[in-house]
Order: sequence, then C-alpha cells, then structure tokens
Amino acid sequence: IFFRILFAPMPATSTPEYYYYGLHDQHAPARAEKRSITWSLVLGVALGTFVVVQLLSHLEIKVGPNGLWQTTTQPLMASHQVSGTLPFQSQTRMQASVGEGEFPSRRQAALMGLTAAGSIYTQPSLAISGGGKGLSGQNIEFQDFSDKVMTGTEFRGALCKYVNFRGTKLQNSQFQKADLRFVDFTGADLSGAALELCTLNDAILDNAILEGAYLGDGLVDVKSIYGADFSDAIIASSYVQKKLCEKAAGTNPVTGVDTRDSLLCA
Repeated sequence: IFFRILFAPMPATSTPEYYYYGLHDQHAPARAEKRSITWSLVLGVALGTFVVVQLLSHLEIKVGPNGLWQTTTQPLMASHQVSGTLPFQSQTRMQASVGEGEFPSRRQAALMGLTAAGSIYTQPSLAISGGGKGLSGQNIEFQDFSDKVMTGTEFRGALCKYVNFRGTKLQNSQFQKADLRFVDFTGADLSGAALELCTLNDAILDNAILEGAYLGDGLVDVKSIYGADFSDAIIASSYVQKKLCEKAAGTNPVTGVDTRDSLLCA
C-alpha cells in the first residue's frame, strides 16, 4: 500500500491533454498507472522477502517427536559451566527429524532455504552458556577463555591456535588431535586431561597442573613448563620425559610440587 501511494500517478488536471515526445498522447495516463502498479508490486515483494528472511534467521523452535522442522541459532560453545562470548564465531544450525530414507516436505525445504539465506545477513556474536559441552572440530582460534570453568569440555580436532586458557579449569577435558599451537595454559588446571596426538608448538604450560593427564609426543614442542606439576601424568615415552626434564624448572604455586620432581627427572 505504501509503495502504491508513493508511485501513484499525479491526478489529471482540467486540461486532459498529455504529450509523449511532443505529440498528443491520450494513453499516457494509463501507462503511468501501469508503471505505478508494477513498481509498487516489485518493491513491495522485495521488502516483504527481506523482512521474512530476517525473522526466520532468528527462529528458535524445538524439535519434537512428530517430525516438526527446527531452526536454531546456537553458539559454538555451549557449556552450562561457562559464561562469556565468542566474538568471531557463530553458527546457524538447521535440523529436521526426518528418518532414514525419508525426504523433507516442500514446506521444510522452503524453510531450510530461507533460514540459510537469513544467516548470510545476520551472524551475531553469541554467548557461551547452556546446552552441550562439545567444541570438537570447531575453529576457536584467538578466543579468550581465561579463568573460565570448562571441566570435561571436548576439543577433539579443534583449531585452538593462540587461544587464552590462562587460569581455566580444564579437568578431564579432551584435546586429542587438536591444534594447540601458541596456546597459553598458564595456571590452567589440566588434571586428567587428554593431550595426545596434539600439536603444541610454542604452547605455554607455566604453573599448569597436569596431575594424571595423558601426554603425547607433541609435548616436546612446548615453549615453557616453568612451575608445571606433572604428578602421576601418563607420558608417551621416555624420550618425551627426557625432553621435558631439559626444560623443567620452578615449583607449582598451587600444589607446591617441584616441576622436576613431578617428572621424576634424574
């Protein structure tokens, strides 16, 4: 209606003559009316489509057992124990309870397309709270998780370059095959954590607690382990233990254990 009024032709004057390229044209009013209607429809449909896409991109509907379509916008990290933000990462997930061998209806397919289009326009930063605890396979490079409680979080195969884990509670977390280059674990609690098959080049483990942790060959590439506590840790080989002892120094400020003693260095 707005565009219809905006593009409506001017009302006829007392002199009903219209000139088209200098010639008398009595059909000009009809053409002006048609142009007004056409532009009104085109711009109205465009605006309506944009509004629908924006609304659908923010839908949050729960999947039920009756095969209802669900669109959810969720953060990459969703631990009920963690609060904070992921400024660089967000992900729109679309799910449908469609059984194996079945195909979604036309309505479901249409909603899938509209929601995917909406995610192109809006990708907000999302809070880290609630839901599951997995970050496996995710790209969380350069994120700041310092002083957070992330006990039992799964980071299997995650891209964690330059992540800040200073003072983070990471007991029993799983880091198998994760890229942990340049990660700062200073003062982090990694008791019982699994650090096997990881890439740890230039990672910092100063004053970290790794009691009972599972440590792979990648640990030889860490930058510093000053004051780290490796008590009862499962180390991949005597070679890794020897290389760690070459860097070992200091005493852990929390447990009071000397780093060399925790590694059973000679």
